[in-house]
Amino acid sequence: RRVLFRSAGAEQHADERGVGVRDDQHRDLDDEGFGLFERPLGTGSFEFLCRGMLGAPTLADAFDRARRFLSIVLPDLAVSVERGGDRAELRIAETAPLTADPDDPARVFAFEWLLRLLHGPACWLVGRGLALDAVRFPFARPPHADDYRLIYTAHFSFGGDDLVARFNPTLLDLP
Repeated sequence: RRVLFRSAGAEQHADERGVGVRDDQHRDLDDEGFGLFERPLGTGSFEFLCRGMLGAPTLADAFDRARRFLSIVLPDLAVSVERGGDRAELRIAETAPLTADPDDPARVFAFEWLLRLLHGPACWLVGRGLALDAVRFPFARPPHADDYRLIYTAHFSFGGDDLVARFNPTLLDLP
């Protein structure tokens, strides 16, 4: 587990924050999950996630398809989307601790990675950017947190039990 974060290759390509993953490393391991999880996500997992979301009549259905697929290939993290009142929430929760230290850079990256893995294709499917109103991350503020303003939203916080991304519930009705 977490091979890439301990390998010489990752250290050689690390940036000033100590995080570095080469584009080809997932192929070397046959793991699109970068060695972060209990079992590897074989090459093609991301492709099939996207293929599964394609053709869904609404974004809500696409997220549900993604949730079901990820429960098969990535049982370490549970994904859910809930709609209630004036907001919807995309939640990512550990089914068991990924690391002993909740602030381990590998765990931080796992949550960042999965949120991008879900949010990016969702934007592409509906043909527009999907604004996140707020995101609460389940770890302490990492050194690169200022980048979150550009990647996710300007409204983010840390120290939650799960990752929770809040957005307008009407977005779930988009085709």
